[in-house]
This record gives sequence, C-alpha cells and structure tokens, in this order.
Amino acid sequence: MTNPFVILHLSDSHIGNPKHHPDSASVLRPLLSDLTSKAREIGAPNLIVFSGDLAYGQISGRPLADQYTEAKTWIDQVYKALETDYERSPILPVPGNHDLDSTQVGADQIEWVKSLKEKPSAVEEVQKLLQERGPHWTRILERQAAWRIFLGQIRHPWELNLDLNMLTGVITHGSKRIGIAGLNSSWAASPQLQTEANGTMWIGKFQLLTALEHIEETDFKIAVTHHPTSWLNQAEKNWIEQRIQSKFNVHLHGHEHSQWFIDTSTHLRLEAGACYQGADKENAYSWLKLDFERETADIQCRTYSDRGGGGWIAGQVPDKTDERGCASLIFPSKTRLQRPETLRTSATSSQAADQVEFTQELREYVATLQDRYGFRWERSSFRHETKLPLVYWPIRLRHPTLIHAVQCFAAAGLQRCGCDIALCIDELGHKDYSQEEFEKIIKRWFAIAGGDETKITTHACSELLEVDGSRDIWEQVKQWLGETTYTLDKVLQVSKLLTAETETTSSMEDFRRQRPRRLLTPAVVWTCMLYLHHPDEARPIVTLAGYDEKPLWQAWRDCSNVPEIKVGHLYAPELNQKSTSRGDKPIHMGTNEELAWESREDIMRSLENAIAAGASTDDWLDQHRLVPWAFRECVLLPAWLTGSQSGIVIDGNTINSILDLGRVDQTQLIRKLADELDRWLL
Repeated sequence: MTNPFVILHLSDSHIGNPKHHPDSASVLRPLLSDLTSKAREIGAPNLIVFSGDLAYGQISGRPLADQYTEAKTWIDQVYKALETDYERSPILPVPGNHDLDSTQVGADQIEWVKSLKEKPSAVEEVQKLLQERGPHWTRILERQAAWRIFLGQIRHPWELNLDLNMLTGVITHGSKRIGIAGLNSSWAASPQLQTEANGTMWIGKFQLLTALEHIEETDFKIAVTHHPTSWLNQAEKNWIEQRIQSKFNVHLHGHEHSQWFIDTSTHLRLEAGACYQGADKENAYSWLKLDFERETADIQCRTYSDRGGGGWIAGQVPDKTDERGCASLIFPSKTRLQRPETLRTSATSSQAADQVEFTQELREYVATLQDRYGFRWERSSFRHETKLPLVYWPIRLRHPTLIHAVQCFAAAGLQRCGCDIALCIDELGHKDYSQEEFEKIIKRWFAIAGGDETKITTHACSELLEVDGSRDIWEQVKQWLGETTYTLDKVLQVSKLLTAETETTSSMEDFRRQRPRRLLTPAVVWTCMLYLHHPDEARPIVTLAGYDEKPLWQAWRDCSNVPEIKVGHLYAPELNQKSTSRGDKPIHMGTNEELAWESREDIMRSLENAIAAGASTDDWLDQHRLVPWAFRECVLLPAWLTGSQSGIVIDGNTINSILDLGRVDQTQLIRKLADELDRWLL
C-alpha cells in the first residue's frame, strides 16, 4: 500500500523588513513549533511548496541579498522543525512580486506593462517576447536575479529554465509520476504598479505550454504560481485559467493573503494564506494529503491567533472546513470527467427517492458544469449526502430569457442524474406575463436538453403559501426583517432594491418606483423551500439559480434557525453585459428587448450590439459578455448534454471554445451563432 502524498503549502512570509522585527518573530517562531507537531501527526511532507514572497523586497539599508540570507536560515529551520531534509522533502519556490529588485525596473518597462491592458495584440506581443528572448526580456528578468541566486543556494531536484525563471520536475510516488510546474507569474510585477497590479500580471502562453511539455508524461500534475489567475491581464486570463484547470489536477498559489480553496472532481485550487503579514492580521498555511489509492484529498488549514500568548491553531473557514480546520474533498482526478452519453435518459421520482447513494455521476456532472461551463457550486451545509437531493428551482414570473434557458439546461442534466426537480414560480404581484405560457417555454427548453418535462413538479408561490406556507412565512419574515442583524442597505441589496449599480446613482425617485413587496421576496422563497422540504426532512436540497441570487442564500444561512437542513447552491454563470437601451448600465432579465428574444433577427441585433459595444477594447470576448456567454451556455452546454455536434463551423473550421471566437470573421460569427441560438432557444 502506497502512503499518501503530503504537501506542505507555505507562502508570503515577507522576511527581511526591519520594521516588522520583532513582530514577525512572534509569528514565524511559533510556526516552527506548529510544523513539528503537525508533521508528527500527518507525516513529513513529500513536497514543500513556497508560493512566492519569501522576501520583503528591496528597501533602503536592507539589500535583497541580505533578506534572502535571513530567509535561507529560516528555511533551514523549517526543515529542522519538520525533522526531514531537502532530499526527502524537496522544496519548490516560485518568485512573488516582493521577490524582486525594484531598482532594476525601468520606467519604460512599467509603461509597457500598463500599455498591454489596452492593446488588442497584447497576447501575441508577449508570446513573441518570451519566445525570442531579446534584450527587452533579458532586462525584465534582471529584477528577479536575487531570487535566482537564492535558488542556487538551496538543494532542489527541479530543472530551472533560465529563460523564464520557471521550474519543472517529476516526483515518483509509488506507481505514480507527479509532474510539478513552478510558473513565474511575477515577471511583469513592480512596486510602482502595486496599486494597479490586478489585471497587469502575465504568465504567458509560451511559458505554460513549455511547462506542460516538460511534464507531459505524468499521471498527476501540480501547478504553482504566486498570483491567482484573477490577477492576470484580461487578454490572457481566460485562456490561462482554463488551461490550468483542465491540464493540472492541483493549483497552489499565494499573494492574496487569504486561506481559501475551491475544489471540483477534476481540479483543486488551494491558496495557503500568508505565513506573516502582521501578528494582528490573518496569517495562515496549509497541509494537503493526497491518497491515490483511496482517491481522497484532505486539507488541513492552520492560522495564527494573537490572543493570549499567541500561537497557531486550526484555521476554520466557514462552510468549508470543520472545527479542526479540516476538509475532505473530492479527489482531483482527470480520468473521471462525466460524459453526456453516460447520463440517464430520464429519472423517475421513485428512482431518486429510493436511491441510497449520492451517485458519483451527480458529483461528476456538477464538476463538469463548473470546469467547462462556468457554474459555481457552494456546498454550504450540503456535504457527502446519502440521498439524491431535491432540486429547488425558484423563478420569478416574467418574460422567459436565455438566462432562464441556461438554468433549464442545467436542471435537465440534474434530473438525468437522478434528482427530482421542483420548479417554484413566484407569480405574486406579476400580471404582465402568462404563467401558462411561461411554464410552456420553460418545459420546452428543459426537454431540448434531454430532460423529461412531464416529471417536473411545478408550484406557484401563492398556492404553497395558501395551502400550508402560513405556518412558516411569519417565522421567516420575523427572522428576515425583525431579527436579522443586517443593516438597511444590506436588506435592500438582498431584496434587489439596491445594487452596486444603483448604490451610487439612485435617487429617492428611483426607490419610489420600486415595488415594496420585494422586501418580502427572500422570506417567500425560503418559506416555499421549507414547505417542499417537509415531506422528507432527511433529504438534502440543491438550489438552482443565477449567480445574482448568491446574496439571497447567504442571507438565508445567516438568518435560518433550521441548520439541520442540508442545502447546497448551484449558480449559473454571471452574464455581465452592458445594455444599449439603459444608458450603458448592466443588462438584466427585465430588459426584454435585449434578452427575451422572439426571432432570429432579435438575436442578430443583440449580438451585433454586444460586439460593437466592446469592439475598441475587445472586452466583448470576456466570458461574462453576451457573445461568449451565449455561445458556451446556450450552444455548447445543451449540445454536450444531448450528445449533439457542438460548436459552430466557419470556413470549414469547427469553433468549440470561447477562446477561439476572436480569431474568426465577426460577420460570419454573428450569423452562425445566431443560427445555433435560434436552433436551441427558439
């Protein structure tokens, strides 16, 4: 039997700032004792990852070389505390934005990095820079010279690419070959850009592909960066993010100083937190244990407490870990991605109710929605349940739009995995659209994606409240509007009477036009869920909604006094498109003329407007803009669910990724995409 593969994940120690001494010692010294204790409990790590910002950075009177001397001493102390050595527990460090010499960053380099945010050819320019390795690139890497010298002072098994400051290597563990890639995400960083760094970082397509080539023949792949992909320039962010999620099983990073993780069945992203950013601030690190035989992945989070004498304790992440700071996750395996042909053609209510196993099939389906289609899954109180869940799907009655369609497609897949679907229509106060016509369209979209529309149970909110909801509604209203600790602005935000858009622009006149009943919408939605839960209170629930409903369900968790209900939340990806009819404000489902399409001409008009609105900056290609969003969610998703040919064909080439949309003729793209949207939606 092979022992688990144990990773110790450290990051952001910021060693070397004299202003932080002795405060930093009050955190880092107890960390050594904690490492000893945890290593004896878990085992010596098979790999130590340090995801950047080991040093503090060049400052007057404290050269970076001196900081690395101090850092090397601390690293040696870490090994002594772990009771291991460099050979048994190799360390993989990557450079962070603090690990550079600011005196080697020229003003011309700073302006060049800033200019890339506006250049349509930015990706190609960076690709050429990294490939040709000319004088400009050589000057850029000079800022990381001290980090590279430090790397030469520690024993490690990695291959250092001197042209990229990138590390790659393979660790053999039992029968598994584990490929490690330490990517350089900080080569474009500089202290001068600190306040506007988000969106200016680069990895570069060439670097990522080079790393993958070096570890191609491995069974399990781990990527390490300093920055999360959200900090990358928008021009490459989506491509890099999707490649890391699809090619690597695990992504470890630092930089944001917050302990966090997001897991699917095929990919785990783990942020360690900061080893030190101030004794009175959040300090954290983590352990990751991968068991390849049992296919389990366990995280243990640690955090520093400044209370009493100070010390390291369990790092509890609400709704993510238990009281010991531990979380048991789905093993991030690339071999178990759910395919549409393995989904059931239909599922009856009795099948779902009698099933005693929460199937791997359902886990894989939800993971695929996250990995490929941008959905977000929040477990909340929903853990590894033994019963298949009821899918609670509340929808406000209005003219159906493509946003409703995407939820229909997702719901069809959930039903085919064995779940019962409960559609709850909030028709209270809505008289401008026929409920009968609404249900007809919703069920048609459901059937298009392979679901059995005859087995959806449909409820109207008014009926549930009149029949039996009265016993719960007052309790929910009391908790929501009477006992919550939320301030008025928070209540208005959850009720969608106040948004990020209106918070700074709304006048009293805007609020006078709002319907006051919307203050009660959260309580109504929660009450209907409780009513549907009553017949089988041991059964878990998955709520299905758009991402803008996330605050509503967070409010329910804050206000609820029924914690025994096992509830998880599946959110459709956000559509963030500017409206052409609302003064450049964000589009929403109430903008019928832009989203509630009645004809192919309506679709064409919306696509043309979306591309024209973002033509100058190419931001129409962002995954949350209308064209990529509609292509992925309303063409690729239903095609995958039904096993149909996916993508669109332009000049003989099949386009089946949103990453390729910017490389084809826009006129042909609009025409072909409109044809496909017309096929699936109208």
